Amino acid sequence: MLSDEEYNRWCARLNLSPEAIKVIDHIRSSPPARRVRSGPFNVSEIFNQSLKMPHSIQSESRTVESAAIRINEKDNDVLEIWDQPPSFTINYKGTNGRTLGHLYTADFFLLRRNRAGWEEWKPEEALLLLAKKSPNRYLLGSDGKWRCPPCEEYAAPLGLYFEIHSSSEINTVLQRNLHLLWPVIRAEFGEA
Repeated sequence: MLSDEEYNRWCARLNLSPEAIKVIDHIRSSPPARRVRSGPFNVSEIFNQSLKMPHSIQSESRTVESAAIRINEKDNDVLEIWDQPPSFTINYKGTNGRTLGHLYTADFFLLRRNRAGWEEWKPEEALLLLAKKSPNRYLLGSDGKWRCPPCEEYAAPLGLYFEIHSSSEINTVLQRNLHLLWPVIRAEFGEA
């Protein structure tokens, strides 16, 4: 995790607006917006061995979100990982043409070397179903990447990003190995 001095230099280098800094400060000083929980189709997990953060990082899925934590832990571009950041309001048209709005809680908010933003990690099958149910909220772009235009519309004026990642991006063999070897990796690279 960045020190206060490192964080202030990072904000200045990225030339972040006062509004963006206010949002990021709020995320960095807030507890998770909600506690993750297990359900019939997922098993929650607490990642207590972060090399980047001095606190536990929670995930709602051992296969997708937990893998996202390990992917971001080993990514040198990622400086900080905040799980279940404070919610924000999104608006979009439903299939019936009515405007819908609700609070959205992303899986993670990341500070990267040259940008910051929210990330959602979902199983590919779930995204396909969500795109059918809410085509103005979830869509597969022509570049093959999943998008959530209402979330992007919230993030863009702040100079931040919003990305959806699919389970299809996860190398399961690598993830199994990282999961097994994480205690060794943590011992090798030391405390955060």
